[in-house]
Amino acid sequence: MSSESCQCIPKSSKMSAVLLSEFGGPEVLYWGETELPEGPKPGQVMIQSVAAGINRAELLQRKGTYPPVAGESEILGLEVSGFIVKSGAGCSKFEVGDRVMALLPGGGNAEYVTVNEAYCIKLPQELDFVNAAAIPETWLTAYQLIHMVAKGFVEQVAKRDESSAVVHAGASGVGVALIQLLKLLGVKVYVTAGSQEKVDFCVSLGADGGINYKEHGRWEEKLSEFEPKGVDIIFDSVGGSYLAQNLKSLKTDGYYVLYGLLGGSSMDGTNLGAILRKRLNMFWVGRENTITGVQGRIGGRFDREIASHFANGRLRPVVYKQFPVEKIREAHDLMESNTNMGKIVLTMPLYHS
Repeated sequence: MSSESCQCIPKSSKMSAVLLSEFGGPEVLYWGETELPEGPKPGQVMIQSVAAGINRAELLQRKGTYPPVAGESEILGLEVSGFIVKSGAGCSKFEVGDRVMALLPGGGNAEYVTVNEAYCIKLPQELDFVNAAAIPETWLTAYQLIHMVAKGFVEQVAKRDESSAVVHAGASGVGVALIQLLKLLGVKVYVTAGSQEKVDFCVSLGADGGINYKEHGRWEEKLSEFEPKGVDIIFDSVGGSYLAQNLKSLKTDGYYVLYGLLGGSSMDGTNLGAILRKRLNMFWVGRENTITGVQGRIGGRFDREIASHFANGRLRPVVYKQFPVEKIREAHDLMESNTNMGKIVLTMPLYHS
C-alpha cells in the first residue's frame, strides 16, 4: 500500500467480491461485481478490506457441503484486516480510519464487509495487514480451545511443574497458533504432521518434538518414546481414525479436545472404556460454536491477554503465501494440495493501490 490513509467510504451500491458460478472446484470462483452489504446496522461497523485469510471451511463451502451460518453473507471469508469506514448507531469502540482485524461469520473475500464491532480487534502498530489477516479465525479458535473449551486445563498447568500436549495437524493454521499459545503457557508440545518438513517447521515455532504420521502410522507408539506416561491434553482436528490412539496417549484425568473431523466421524471398533478408566475430560466444538454467540467474548479476552504479544514478538502469525484476490483459484488450489505450512492470504485491490 502506498498510504495508510487511503481508505474510503463506498460511493455506490456495488462492490467486487469472490463469487461462485456454481458449487464445485476452484474453477467455479471468480472476482466479480455484487451488491454492497447493507448497513452497518446498530452495533456494526463496515470494514474496507485490505487482506483476508483463507480457511479450510471455505473450500467445503465452495463445494456446497458446508453452508454459511444462517442469515449471514454467502460470500466466502471468515477473517479480514482493513480500515473502519463506517460505524452504526451505538458503536463506540473504534473511529473511522482505525486499522482492525476481524473474525467474521462470512463475507470476508470482498472489498467491504459489515460485522459486529465486538468481533474486531485494533491492530498493534507493529502488525501489517497481511499478517493481521492470518490471525482472527485460527488464533481466536486456538485461544478458545485452550482457554474456554478445555475447562480447567489452564488452571491445572499453573499448578503443575510440567504439562504436555499433542497438537494434530501441527502445520495447519490452527496448529501453528496452538503450538505458540501452549508454549506461552510453558507447556511441552508434540505435533503430528504429514511430512518431516512440516514437523521441522513446527519445531522451528517452538514444538518440542513431532511425528510424521506417514512414516509412523501408529503415531502413539512413537509418542510414547517422548512421553512414556502419556500427555495431559490432545487437540484433535482429525477425529474418528485417531480416536483409539488418542485415548491410549492421554494420562489419567487428561483432556481431549475435538475440533475437526478430517479423519471421519466414525469411531467403530474403539474401546471407550478408556474414557471412564482414565477419567478423561472430553470436549468438542464446531464452527457454529466459534462463529456465533461467543465471538465478542473471545475477541475481548484475546485483545486484552494475547494481542500485545504479536507486537513484542513472542507470538507470530505465519503467512505461507499471499495472492492477489483475483488469483483466488490458485489460492484454493494451493490449500487443496495440503502443502502449505501456515496461512494463505488474499490481498485486496486496496492493498495494491
